[in-house]
Amino acid sequence: MIIHFLGKGPANQISGGYLYNHYVLDYLAAVGYSVRYHEDSTRLDVIDGNDCVIVDSLVLYESAEVLLTMACRTVLLLHVVPDTSKSPSKHITIKPGVLESLYARSLIVVTGNDSLRQVRRCFPNLHLNAVCLEPGVPANWREKKEHSDSANNLLCIANYADYKGHRELFQCLEALRDLNWTLNVFGNTNIQPGFYDDLSEQVSQHECAGRICCRAEIAHNDVNQQMLKSDLLIHLSEHESYSMVIAEAIASGLPVFSYRTGNHEVFGTSGLVRYIDDLDTDNVCTELRKIMAHPPAYARLRRNATWKRRDWNDVGRDFARLLEERLWN
Repeated sequence: MIIHFLGKGPANQISGGYLYNHYVLDYLAAVGYSVRYHEDSTRLDVIDGNDCVIVDSLVLYESAEVLLTMACRTVLLLHVVPDTSKSPSKHITIKPGVLESLYARSLIVVTGNDSLRQVRRCFPNLHLNAVCLEPGVPANWREKKEHSDSANNLLCIANYADYKGHRELFQCLEALRDLNWTLNVFGNTNIQPGFYDDLSEQVSQHECAGRICCRAEIAHNDVNQQMLKSDLLIHLSEHESYSMVIAEAIASGLPVFSYRTGNHEVFGTSGLVRYIDDLDTDNVCTELRKIMAHPPAYARLRRNATWKRRDWNDVGRDFARLLEERLWN
């Protein structure tokens, strides 16, 4: 029996979903499973009826109809729940009822509680075999030993796409130019064609251009180092099913300023996250100034509860157990 993983493009891309896939597949291989990654989800002829197929939500639409004709066991790994009301592309068409049938016969794994609620809303009449299995952090992730008196060294780790809030963040910091701050931004520059170039042009015209440094993505192991030397992570993404970067910041002991998304009910108990409910520019500026301009407010943004750290070995172990309990038995 082979576990086949259907993804989109090379497996070594850096984003929350790809990292999740990477760590889980590595764990399954380490404990003895035969694992194969497929970056072309249309080549399914090598899959045997006794095999297991894990399908990333990025390729769910393009592989759904073929998977329904196969006897293999299927796992739908939904980092983001696809919109079942429409096709993601004019080049991909799918027959009515196909997704419903595939969801009904599959083990569904989502990576955040918001996604679990969403997938159940999509198919209210189905008794879904669905479970939430949240991401982890590397076992060697280090925690800050001390904090600055004020939030001057700002950090943003988000792939360059319009919904991640880069433009809004830069606009707010321009309005806060009377404060002492620098910002380092890291992310994949190729997610949304042309966006990074447009963003760089916008930054070059800012009065604070010399205080904002936009860089390409960095290796996952280097993210922890950036968090250790920063004072505040700013995360203005409109939507996250989980928000791995916030989990990593919490594990690093790095305070966070974020829009209320991505597992906020749990992350909020850490004592490290200041959530806002409105992405209006004036509101973001006001709330961010409260933290950056007032050291006592920043000092209060500290862990004040025991944070149960979960690493990728825990995630891999739980994923393997799911396969054993819900597919093999």
